[in-house]
Amino acid sequence: MMEKAVVFGSGAVRLVGIVTPAAEPQTTAGRPVIIMLNAGLLHRVGPYRLHVHLARELAAIGFTVLRFDLSGIGDSTIRTDRLSEMERSNQDLRDAINFMSNSFQATEFVLFGLCSGAANAHRGALLDARVSGAVFLDGYAYPTSGYRLRRFASHITSAEKWAALPRKLTRSLKHSLANKQRQQTASTIRLKYDFGTPPPRHQVEQEIKSLTKRGVNLLYIYSGGWEGYNHVKQFKEMYQSIDFSDRVQVEYFAQAEHTYPLREDRKKLQRCVCLWIEEKFARLSPTQNLHVEGVKK
Repeated sequence: MMEKAVVFGSGAVRLVGIVTPAAEPQTTAGRPVIIMLNAGLLHRVGPYRLHVHLARELAAIGFTVLRFDLSGIGDSTIRTDRLSEMERSNQDLRDAINFMSNSFQATEFVLFGLCSGAANAHRGALLDARVSGAVFLDGYAYPTSGYRLRRFASHITSAEKWAALPRKLTRSLKHSLANKQRQQTASTIRLKYDFGTPPPRHQVEQEIKSLTKRGVNLLYIYSGGWEGYNHVKQFKEMYQSIDFSDRVQVEYFAQAEHTYPLREDRKKLQRCVCLWIEEKFARLSPTQNLHVEGVKK
């Protein structure tokens, strides 16, 4: 497979990405293009090259993939307009979808994002009717009564956490005093990139319902390293009015860290994503039998 660097964008901004074409081009008819968004400030390779390996596995099962840098990240130029960070990411994603639509005659898209990338994918799915699916890694999470009970139970039953409590209290006090001193002696510095606070839970719940009503397929994967989420059933606790049916799938990898530093965790994640995308979007004829090593049904 020949991956290709591409440059696109609107106005003066130039966005840089890598297109990984499907290994069998004849299989792409009627299939969506996968678009991968930056995870935080990491460039398009993703944490521990997660995006690179996943893009190639998806290409091996017949999907074209674009992984690109938002403006101001990696090789993409910085926007000089007065758009907010949220508006910039929305425009960047719109430019990416338009580029792939024009260059590859794509009519449908599946978005993939980790952390802030999941938030950007959520907004992108809402704003563009061409999005027919999305994969959210450690997306929005809201504490529930079940979450609080599970967290409390894990603390009171852990001897290690009890032993570490004095140390944590001392460290917390030191941090509190240091923060107070900094606020008194230095001006507040506004970070260029502010991923902000999540929208209200009820708003996200209604937005998920609107996506499923539109026919968008959604895969939510949470890791054990994501603060604010500690059990697979928490998703239903957060969004009790959502009809899961066959549009929403939720997975919880309790042993995985947020950025998947361990190879076995990355492979498990990649296998899950590939199987889900193949199941929802492959649209294969009965004579076709595509698979990638380690990603078999």
